[in-house]
Amino acid sequence: MPDDPPSPALKPMPSRLGIGFNVVLQVVLGVAICLGINFLSFRNYSRWDLSPSGGFTLSSSTENFLRKLSKDVEITVLISRGSNLYSEVQALTDEYRRNGKNLIKVEFVDPSRDLERAEQIKLENKITLQTSGILVKANKGLRFLPENDLVVQSPGMDADHPTLDFRGEDAVTSAIVGLIEGTHRTFYFISGKGSRAEAGGNNETLNLLKELGRQQNFEVL
Repeated sequence: MPDDPPSPALKPMPSRLGIGFNVVLQVVLGVAICLGINFLSFRNYSRWDLSPSGGFTLSSSTENFLRKLSKDVEITVLISRGSNLYSEVQALTDEYRRNGKNLIKVEFVDPSRDLERAEQIKLENKITLQTSGILVKANKGLRFLPENDLVVQSPGMDADHPTLDFRGEDAVTSAIVGLIEGTHRTFYFISGKGSRAEAGGNNETLNLLKELGRQQNFEVL
């Protein structure tokens, strides 16, 4: 009879301690990898504004101004959550805070709900708050932007069906620039002899220039 082939050597079964150690090691490595990915994504990320109008992105001029900002700016949004402008103002102020090098502080106060805080702001800044808006404080000065200053009504539209264009960035940036600079710039409107008198104070173009000038921190003369 031929000899039987030798049976393969049996491998020792891993102990419970070894299995437990491997499981713990895998969990620790998994957590470390997740934390590392989150840390890298927090420090290195990109943002895209996919809205058709690009309304959630600050203009290059505003971004350049904020890069040179050297003084603290406080923005207090005093607009009800039910306002049609609330979401746009929220997105806009988030951009100012993100680009403001930790110098821009933003606070939201609903005047219809947080009555105590709204009253405190009125007393501290000596304002009446007869309408909703944005309060901007910088360089020991303040400027209140009523809600109507944040929009421009399209010409030719009636009051019942207005077409509004959001101009919050123009108003807020103008307020910050004006408070930081401390003075208004002047824009002279030159017309022919007698032309301005014939047009009168109700000239639509001139009034529009004055309104835009006020939002851009210059005075139309």
